[in-house]
Amino acid sequence: PEERKRIANLIMAESGKKKVLVFLPTDHITAEKAKNIPALSQVEYFMSNQLDDIKKWEHYGNIELMITAPFGAREALPTILKENSIKWIHCIMAGVDGVLVPELKESDIILTNSKGSYSEGLSEFALSCILFFYKNHARLMELKANREWVKETNKKLAGDHLVVVGYGDIGTHLARMCKLGMNMKVTGVKRNPASVSEEARSYT
Repeated sequence: PEERKRIANLIMAESGKKKVLVFLPTDHITAEKAKNIPALSQVEYFMSNQLDDIKKWEHYGNIELMITAPFGAREALPTILKENSIKWIHCIMAGVDGVLVPELKESDIILTNSKGSYSEGLSEFALSCILFFYKNHARLMELKANREWVKETNKKLAGDHLVVVGYGDIGTHLARMCKLGMNMKVTGVKRNPASVSEEARSYT
């Protein structure tokens, strides 16, 4: 977040109102919601994920910043990058594979993501899925629907071993909850173990 803020301040400090393309479907963020985002009130922006519509924008050709998601942008990005002077692309998700087209990789355009923004929510969801299957909630829901009362054996997570493949920010949050909250053993697997912080290591 601090690095994204620093980059934003550097770019926004340049003169003139920035031309920003919000490459997102309108059902993802409605025009009404966009009006309530303070940062967008400081720039000229256009919101669409349809290239034909984007090309009709009066500022097309002078787009400097782009906000996008990893889904749907790959096909349009090469054209948008070629026909504009984009300096910074921000992906609203943690993963950026969907926007890493060759034209972007070979450029000097700054690419940032939203690492950390979804870690708590996604790790909570992952834990809920673990509990759903481990505690056999599907069976309990079936019994409830059939109005049956059956005594079931309740397994414990405590002491069991969780392996997190892809031990990044989301994985670290999940490991912390499972080790400290559920008393589980945790192993984290990461392509580059040297990048794992001491705090993250303490949960494994």
